[in-house]
Amino acid sequence: MDAREAREHLEMVDRILVNASERPVRMIPGMLIVWGIVAAVIDAGQQLYVQHIGGNAGALAADLALPIGILFSIGVSVSLFRNHRYERISIVEQRMARTMGAVWFTVIVAAFAQPHVFAGWGGAAVWTMGAAIMMLMAGFNGDRRGVAGGLILLASVLVANYATPNVPGYALAAGFILGYAIPGVLYQIDPPCSEL
Repeated sequence: MDAREAREHLEMVDRILVNASERPVRMIPGMLIVWGIVAAVIDAGQQLYVQHIGGNAGALAADLALPIGILFSIGVSVSLFRNHRYERISIVEQRMARTMGAVWFTVIVAAFAQPHVFAGWGGAAVWTMGAAIMMLMAGFNGDRRGVAGGLILLASVLVANYATPNVPGYALAAGFILGYAIPGVLYQIDPPCSEL
């Protein structure tokens, strides 16, 4: 390799590094869409149950939604692992994934404290806060959809807190649809960069 070729290769590497540092963190749109809908069904279902609307239909919908979300997440993880798509994740995205994992691990631990520590709508609000943190982390790393989604999720917690007793579940459900599922659809339509 002569000096000219070496300079061209260095320039190419420099362009790659510049583009890598400027691009937003990649999200998995399907996960946002499915979990946004699952969480909305759980919150709205619980609100219906609390209001005694539709008998046990709301509670049944909430009970069925959670395993669907879990099975979908397992399927996506297995698919990514089998296709060796984890190898294409940048170091920044690996760190972001670990941070998001820490957030969700903490939220799951909080879920086990839900019956006594986070009674009433507090448990649902904890899940919403976890989703808001995740979206804001993506947003603060360069994606406006993430900022908007995180702010919508936070707003839904405020609405749920100050609303009448017949509204909290619906407010939190709307937050997950507007702040999680819709951004997932937008990521699907126009990814910030190449998909995983």
